[in-house]
Amino acid sequence: MTMRRVLITAGATPIAGLIAESVLAQPDVEAVLLVDERAPDPLPAAEVSVAAMGYADLRDAIADNRIDTVIHAGLAPDRTGARPRADRADVITTMHVAAVAADVNGPVRNLVAISSNARYPVHSGAPAFQPESGERNPPRRGGYAASLAEAEDYLVVLAEQRPNLSICVLRFADLVGPGVTSPLASMLEGRWSPRLVGYDPMIQLLHIDDAVHAVEHAVERDLAGTFNVASPGVLPWGHIVRLAGNRAVCGVPAAAQPLAGALRALGAPPVPPGMIRVLQFGRGVATERLEATGWEPAHSLTEAVGSLRA
Repeated sequence: MTMRRVLITAGATPIAGLIAESVLAQPDVEAVLLVDERAPDPLPAAEVSVAAMGYADLRDAIADNRIDTVIHAGLAPDRTGARPRADRADVITTMHVAAVAADVNGPVRNLVAISSNARYPVHSGAPAFQPESGERNPPRRGGYAASLAEAEDYLVVLAEQRPNLSICVLRFADLVGPGVTSPLASMLEGRWSPRLVGYDPMIQLLHIDDAVHAVEHAVERDLAGTFNVASPGVLPWGHIVRLAGNRAVCGVPAAAQPLAGALRALGAPPVPPGMIRVLQFGRGVATERLEATGWEPAHSLTEAVGSLRA
């Protein structure tokens, strides 16, 4: 059995620690290194490293520890469980990860990157379940979706240049579960949640345990390509709010500021940037491609929402 040595970027984020614990349980993994600019929480059997996440730092960490598998958990800040959430994807670190992995004389053979379903556009004509090959947000300047597209494009180019390197991009739906948050889940915290008058969009979420197992599955199977990851099915936002045990604060799309004021007055979390359109039109992705590789989510959407009150 060939033993793996794994490096996880953004190692101080909640999801990185959970991934490290899961991957370490695999019989073919002999070492895991968590790397971040701030000290990751210590884990039994896992090493931690505080580094600037630049090219030289990653190159040295990979070479010194004979890393053959990189899990890039820092690409999509909205899918890491980190606070505060950044409004741009981590393009620079992704470039550094791609450059190190591109070294044909280097040890890296597998790269798994956690991305976001924010890569897809949100509008009234969008499909209920967006496939990986479907419409994507155009690369307009600025904004989270544009930076996410830029970061993913570096990985696409790398895959073309290094056909012997397995590169897997996992586009996560909004995370829910103990210890993590995401833009949608943040609006379900507390007892009040925003809702737009005249809209009840269909929404998808992803339980953190299923997210972690998707990464573990991608590493174990040496998956290559892009895959959507979400809990099965969709539910109306109003129903999700009720399942979470919340009450709705209603507003209209043109009155986003008054809605934000009402939420603040109730002590409720604000609407994250870019989420007004999601509260209008919803967002869902097709997951059949990942499921065809043998991955199965353990939690239904109802169970994922229920984890908010667990």
